[in-house]
Amino acid sequence: MKLTKSPTSHNNWFIIKPRLTGILVFLLFCIIFSLIISQQYQIAKKAKYDAIHTNLQAIHKNIEQSLKKNYVEALTLALTINDKGIPENFELVAKQILASDTNIDALQLVPNGIIRYTYPLKGNEAAMGINIFKSKIHEFEARQAVKNKKMYFAGPDQLKQGGLGIVGRVPVYKHNKFWGFSAVVIRLNTLLEIPEIKRIDSSKYYFQISKIHPITQKETFFLTGKEIKDSENAVTSFIVDGDWKLYLVDKKPNELLFTFVIRSLLALFLASLIGFLITSFFKKPAELEILLRKQSDKLLKNEIKFKSIFDQADQAEKKLKFVASYDNGKAKVGLQQIGSDSDFYHLYGKDNVVLFYTERYPEQPLVVKGAGAGADVTASGVFADIIRAARI
Repeated sequence: MKLTKSPTSHNNWFIIKPRLTGILVFLLFCIIFSLIISQQYQIAKKAKYDAIHTNLQAIHKNIEQSLKKNYVEALTLALTINDKGIPENFELVAKQILASDTNIDALQLVPNGIIRYTYPLKGNEAAMGINIFKSKIHEFEARQAVKNKKMYFAGPDQLKQGGLGIVGRVPVYKHNKFWGFSAVVIRLNTLLEIPEIKRIDSSKYYFQISKIHPITQKETFFLTGKEIKDSENAVTSFIVDGDWKLYLVDKKPNELLFTFVIRSLLALFLASLIGFLITSFFKKPAELEILLRKQSDKLLKNEIKFKSIFDQADQAEKKLKFVASYDNGKAKVGLQQIGSDSDFYHLYGKDNVVLFYTERYPEQPLVVKGAGAGADVTASGVFADIIRAARI
């Protein structure tokens, strides 16, 4: 039989290199898990953003609806001014407006920029007689209403009567000439009482409102203790009628990141476990493959060796026989070249020959020759042993 050495097949490459296979599987599952976890993170992040955005839009919508209602009420109050520029039934109309809208704290008529009429007067006495055109802050915002010829909400500013408030002013014209303003006064605390703001989960979010200061041109935040330093964690909305910027800020911006890290570590553990199991799975076949290759190499070397021995014996017209000898207390067993003059030369099949060299037979040995066990006899002996073992 002739043995030949063949290169490693691509089919058993994974078996021969189990560690590399395990590493590749580990990397593959790391990539798969990272894609899945990253996608889950992005979906969760978007869902969180959408929830914040939805809440802020509800607040924005509610405030705008309230401001539009204030605009109608300011126009209604302006209708009390007769053609001569004198208000009629101001207190009666103002009282009815306040009764229908509890979000308004006071109503004013401001001829030529001077606060002359206020309802209710009690608690608002300090505001009477103020010329808003002589205040830098009030003048800028009042002229915004005149410039755009529509209602503009000034503030939140410190009110003369105390507290932060918003003043919505509608420019009033009589005979195409500027008369003054019809105004509604809303305290900031009253504005913040809308249900959408009160329903905000304070453990997750907080609300803020800001405006660019007309003098300093810097953003001013009106809710104390909630100044926004990082707008990346906030969703914003803009109300044009007051130049207000609404914020809804996420208090726990790293909440999803923590979950992402935990899932990543778990995925890394699972990928490592799968890689280890794959390595262990292919390790045994790999060890057998290596052992088989070593034995094949040995067989190839032995084939060359024995072929050389066989050729030498053939050239010397001898036969190769497996001979065991015992001489002077030393035993020796091995393959020998036997010439035709030896009794071992004519051994065939399962024949056995024993030569005894003694003192009486020093030159011509005593020869014992006969059939050995052979395959049939050996098989029957093994079968007899099996029967005997079964009976025990």
